[in-house]
Amino acid sequence: MKKMYLFTLSYPYGMGEKTFISPELNEISMEYEVTILTCASKEQIQNKACITEVNDSVSVIHLKDYLNRKEKIIYFFQTICSSLFWKEIWLLKKCKRNIRQCFYFTLSFFARAINIRDQVENLKLLDQEAVFYTYWYNHCTLGLLMAKKKRKGLSVITRTHGYDLYNERCPGNWQPFKHYMTKSISAVYFICKAGRDYYIDTYVEKHELEAKLYLARMGVKAKGKRNEIEKGATFELVSCSNMIPLKRIELIIDALSLCSDQKIHWTHFGDGESRKKIENLAKEKLNTVCTSYSFLGHVKNEEVMDFYENHSVHCFITTSATEGCPVSVQEALAYGIPVIGTAVGGIPECIRDNGVLLPENPSAAEVADAINRIYDASEEEIANMRENSYQLWQERFDSERNYKAFVKNLKESI
Repeated sequence: MKKMYLFTLSYPYGMGEKTFISPELNEISMEYEVTILTCASKEQIQNKACITEVNDSVSVIHLKDYLNRKEKIIYFFQTICSSLFWKEIWLLKKCKRNIRQCFYFTLSFFARAINIRDQVENLKLLDQEAVFYTYWYNHCTLGLLMAKKKRKGLSVITRTHGYDLYNERCPGNWQPFKHYMTKSISAVYFICKAGRDYYIDTYVEKHELEAKLYLARMGVKAKGKRNEIEKGATFELVSCSNMIPLKRIELIIDALSLCSDQKIHWTHFGDGESRKKIENLAKEKLNTVCTSYSFLGHVKNEEVMDFYENHSVHCFITTSATEGCPVSVQEALAYGIPVIGTAVGGIPECIRDNGVLLPENPSAAEVADAINRIYDASEEEIANMRENSYQLWQERFDSERNYKAFVKNLKESI
């Protein structure tokens, strides 16, 4: 059985990657001998409540991704002495980016990549015939590709999602070393077609092959019965995301404040830095209308699924400013729930006659109009939307089928 080294931010520690990686790992471990190299912090490793049990055949190695002061100095001098680093700075200037905004992040990215490269080399992993798979297209990928310069046959592949793909998600609107990595990576797997198209338009030179750029959607597993609407149930609107600025949860509140005559209950799953601000805004704007709301904070994925199984959910909504292809939307599809979403990232691939696709930057009035369209739809229209959501999940976002296809592609092309 061929070896695979899977690089993660924290998995199997912490909760952030569990939903994404666990179902994929189940399929991969049937065909590969997997070792996880995790960059989890000490705090994440020590938090026993957030450890995911992995198959006995899967081993785990801890990488040190944090640099102490002495290491920062050492890697700083290695970075500024590297021609590759200065080529990137030259490219920044050529592309008319703000050097001051991008410089520190690019320097830090490169220093962390050297650190990962050195650790992997010290572990003597690169001397083996294996697939090196970074779950995120980040500094770990760069570190492996720098090591590849000495080992031409090294197979390095990556997935890319959102923060590790789009320029606007990085300081100075610049994803460090993407142009360099594109030239030497073995394969890039995209979670949505929109991401692949963006990558080709942004990072791929005309003479470079696109054949190593694959669409490999993730997906979710239907964990229970489809969502059902009880007769007479209050219109239930659900959102699920981190409470951070780019999710634009405030836009949902502004929209609901315009739905003054409709009896709506809004449930939000998720927590984050903007929670207090959002709660205060909801208290200010929604207490004088018919809308009630519940902020349930961070809950386990299983609890969200239980909610879909045991509550009438009329519509799922996301007003995010940027996305990959959100699992939260895919989960709603798996339960046959209509969706309202912005036309960013892979969200348009999740909406096809099963809800309302908003503009990239909708107004509160446009969001309110979308909610009203679902609210006022006839029973027949709602039944069609719900069936279309489920069919779209079966066609595009069934994780079992998608991960089998991903592993098959790996075996045939890498």
